Amino acid sequence: MTPKVSFISAFHDGLAHSQRMLAGFDETVTLPDYEFLWVNDESTDGSDAWVEKLSGPHRLLSNSQSRGFAGANNTAANVAKGEWLVFLNNDLLFFQPWLEPMLSPLSDPDVGAVGNVQFNPATGLIDHAGMFFDKGGIPRQARKHTLRIPEGEYSEWNCLSAACLAMRKELFLEMGGFDEGYRTGWEDADLCVRLRQKGKRLLLANQSHVRHVGGASLGSHQQDEANRSRFLSMWQPVTRQWAQSEWPREYLLRYSRQWWRLSPLKAIEALWLLPRCRE
Repeated sequence: MTPKVSFISAFHDGLAHSQRMLAGFDETVTLPDYEFLWVNDESTDGSDAWVEKLSGPHRLLSNSQSRGFAGANNTAANVAKGEWLVFLNNDLLFFQPWLEPMLSPLSDPDVGAVGNVQFNPATGLIDHAGMFFDKGGIPRQARKHTLRIPEGEYSEWNCLSAACLAMRKELFLEMGGFDEGYRTGWEDADLCVRLRQKGKRLLLANQSHVRHVGGASLGSHQQDEANRSRFLSMWQPVTRQWAQSEWPREYLLRYSRQWWRLSPLKAIEALWLLPRCRE
């Protein structure tokens, strides 16, 4: 029987995180049939040996040399047997139910990808509830450091984090996967912009919650400046246009619990622009 869902988790070391993530995964996923593809991106801490011992739906793929987040996930997506792909960072912790709300919208061909609400386990506050673009056209996590989950079952965004992201395999491959010109960072923002340019909707499953340790998976941020330059050279005109309706509300919400960190000039500008933003 061909599995409906292929879970993909790429790792560069982080064995303890992978083990804890899988324990939580097994407790919360009840699908009758699926596959779990692990991608070893030059690990040296025994993570690959641990995955090789896993039985059942687990399969280990290894890159001959490091390909970063984009290349590692593309490796698995190209050989995945499932109709739907769910990308998982190996430093996630799961709340039940997290999976069903992410999979439910994928049958709609207008939906490009589905993300979820991610919490910082150290603070208990939101780390990601969608992503907005600031005035410079740079993606920022929405509702970060707050407890303000968007209302309703789903909310619509122009950008989502790929730390926990669901897509149809056919569409992912049609889009060319993650752009490997980025090196472990900004690949998800780039893919989201391309999906939006194609007219696809990006949904946040507001009732799907995970905890994301952050910085413990493939993301090292060593190439942030090069990634930023690449992204802005291609997409800044688009994302700055989106920022006009996204930034004011999200900037004020972001610092609603830490009002002393607000820039007075930015706060005044955001308040002035807020009535002009779309509802």
